[in-house]
Amino acid sequence: MIHKNAKRRSVAVLLGAAMAVPMTASGAGFSLVEQGVRGLGYAYAGSAAIGDDASTIYFNPAAMTRLEGREMTGGFSLIDLRGDFTKESATDAIGQPISGGEGGNIGDGASAIPNIYYHHPINETTHFGIGIGVPFGLATDYEDDSIFRYQARRSEVGIVNINPSIAWKANDHWSVGVGFNVQYMQVELSNAVDFGAVCFSQVDPTTCSALGLTPQNADGSAVISGSGVGYGYNIGVLGEGERTRVGIHYRSQVKHDLTGDARFEGRPAIFEDPNAEHNPFDNSRVDAGFRAPWTASLSIAHELSDRMTLLGDFSYMGWSSFDELRVEYRNPAQPDTVERQNYSDDVRYALGMNFDYNDRWIFRAGIAYDESPVSTDYRTARLPDDDRIWFSFGGTYRPSANNEIDFAFTHLMLDDEIYLDHTGSQGDRIVGTYEVSANIVGLQWRYLFN
Repeated sequence: MIHKNAKRRSVAVLLGAAMAVPMTASGAGFSLVEQGVRGLGYAYAGSAAIGDDASTIYFNPAAMTRLEGREMTGGFSLIDLRGDFTKESATDAIGQPISGGEGGNIGDGASAIPNIYYHHPINETTHFGIGIGVPFGLATDYEDDSIFRYQARRSEVGIVNINPSIAWKANDHWSVGVGFNVQYMQVELSNAVDFGAVCFSQVDPTTCSALGLTPQNADGSAVISGSGVGYGYNIGVLGEGERTRVGIHYRSQVKHDLTGDARFEGRPAIFEDPNAEHNPFDNSRVDAGFRAPWTASLSIAHELSDRMTLLGDFSYMGWSSFDELRVEYRNPAQPDTVERQNYSDDVRYALGMNFDYNDRWIFRAGIAYDESPVSTDYRTARLPDDDRIWFSFGGTYRPSANNEIDFAFTHLMLDDEIYLDHTGSQGDRIVGTYEVSANIVGLQWRYLFN
């Protein structure tokens, strides 16, 4: 038999799985700034103005006019995110302590963020390039039997961006560039379902206890997955003086319409009605939407001497468009649900330097401050998000005239105590603090064609 409120409870469970989308990676929200290893070495300061390799296709296509010949650049950034939680309290839907540990290291080990670029000058004033990278993504993992199991187990989110671009040099001082973006987004999220708590809430404790359906003793699972393709553009301008360059770059918002599946395991018989065409907790197709935020950047590169270049950057990210998460279920027994997000626009500041030591070696360093779009009131257990400071250094080694190897290291410093007080969709509440840090190692190869 199905009780009338079970339908609403099933919607809340699915939404709990879907809530992984708005979490942090190494950048604000779950953005990934790591679109080139050279930039990582100076904390991406001046990225829209420096134009020192083909990764400028992503940061400002106008700066392709500074590249002299054909080149292929490819590499990866390895992000090692670590987070430990200290519990103050953890209670289930009826106020009883939740069993289990504190989740372990939620960072899911190291994740590699790849990118590859190709640049080709068409003539003296026109340049073509194409880049492929991952501008958004995360992977987090709580232990299956932890206190977080009803809010989050595993979360995987990734967006692959393909970005063909063209640049035109108007004169010795001005260049413009434009790019087209095709993005593929994929999401897979999971959590446990406390069918005992659902039964207590929607049926009655006496009936449920007689069936062995008591809170924390009748767990099932929910997995939601989806994918979709979105389209956008980016446009940039580069102004060049004798020793100073200024770059302005805008990357548009990209709308993703996601389609996928919601899958349940362990549903008790009390939630099944053989006479009904659709039941709560039926496996179902789902639809959702996400808008990847727009970004605007202002960068400067000033050649202090023939060897030393100073770099600066100010970036603004339009996360405020992400005010809610709406999930639509094709199972008519599960009505649409909406969860408020209330993300805020955020800013990023960066300062850095390039030092040409000799014909074979270049050294870099940088520092950045990266705001989070998530307030304490909307922080969730999928991954704690907070403001962060970047400390970066790196370099380039030229073993030959056609080959360059770039390397970089960044340490991300977050608040020592990131506070969490979150009530999940199944009524469980977790209170405590996270300690989170991340290290990034980048390696890249640049080949210059003859």
